[in-house]
Amino acid sequence: MTLNFNFELEGKRSPWGRIQNAYTVAHGIFLTSTASHGGVKLDRKRNALVDPVWRNPGGWYEEDCEWAIVALTFPSVPYFAEAVGPDNQTRIHYALGSAKNYRPDDLAAVFPNPSQYPYTEEV
Repeated sequence: MTLNFNFELEGKRSPWGRIQNAYTVAHGIFLTSTASHGGVKLDRKRNALVDPVWRNPGGWYEEDCEWAIVALTFPSVPYFAEAVGPDNQTRIHYALGSAKNYRPDDLAAVFPNPSQYPYTEEV
């Protein structure tokens, strides 16, 4: 999947510093990077759709663990459904694993039954 460079966010501030690169994943969802870190930025409308259990008020989700919140909230976005990695799993698969490792209580609150996971194969 090809991402489009987003010039509107370039040079603006993020929680990790000045944005050097920004790409539009889908309407209202942007990947951002700085000299030291990065993450996902959601616009107000998209962020309002994130479950309050794990919603970040400013719409910023860091790239190591919190990106999984965005992927699990918007599993139908092609970028998150794309197969990647050496085992050719989808990003949703990796997001679920990340949420289980780093935010297990929040994952259980948002999806009380594992059959509700956007990606149901066990990780």
